[in-house]
Amino acid sequence: MRIIFLLALLPCLFLGVYVYRKDPHPEPLGGVLRAFCLAGMGSVLATLLLQMLLPTGYWDREPVTRAFLSAGFIEETAKFLMFYLLVWRYKSFDEPFDGLLYMAYVGLGFSFVENIQYLTLYSEQLYSVAVARSLFSTPGHFLFGVVMGYFLGRARFARSASFRQVFMLAGWLAAVLLHGTYDFLLMQGDATADLSVRMLLTLAFYGFDWLMWRIGVKRIRMMQK
Repeated sequence: MRIIFLLALLPCLFLGVYVYRKDPHPEPLGGVLRAFCLAGMGSVLATLLLQMLLPTGYWDREPVTRAFLSAGFIEETAKFLMFYLLVWRYKSFDEPFDGLLYMAYVGLGFSFVENIQYLTLYSEQLYSVAVARSLFSTPGHFLFGVVMGYFLGRARFARSASFRQVFMLAGWLAAVLLHGTYDFLLMQGDATADLSVRMLLTLAFYGFDWLMWRIGVKRIRMMQK
């Protein structure tokens, strides 16, 4: 179990250190732990609750609805709600970059729990699963958080309530669409029997992953100014 815990944590730790070092005014450890442990890991429980309340069994029949609704909509809504409940009014959330940083840690906390679940479930393929999740799944949740957090950081210090609402909605919607597209390319690729279509979807996934990194890094640099 120790090796599973370590393999689940390492990519989260690497990306957490990366974004933490980008912060012009580093946050206290308590804020980081609040976002990662309480809001991030807690968003897994919020996801399970939303899955109980919503008709996910119906949605899961097709890759597109499973990707955008069961994964993108429910998971990003859970992260958004936990962020709002546990981080939004946190005293150290005192500049726009903090929204990006804390939301990135929410995504990493979610991914940490998900990593443990997958590594336990597929323990016979432990290292190959760990590599795949380190290269794609954990960075995916991290980048969804970076993009949503960019907008939430702007919302927290918006000039008016109407601007705040627009930024919050934009952040949530951007994360849902990115997450849904990311999962759809993978799920549709797994569902198709046509090898050429599968190869095209795989290439599209790699291209989309590269695009998300471009977007995420750009948002980090914009918030540093």
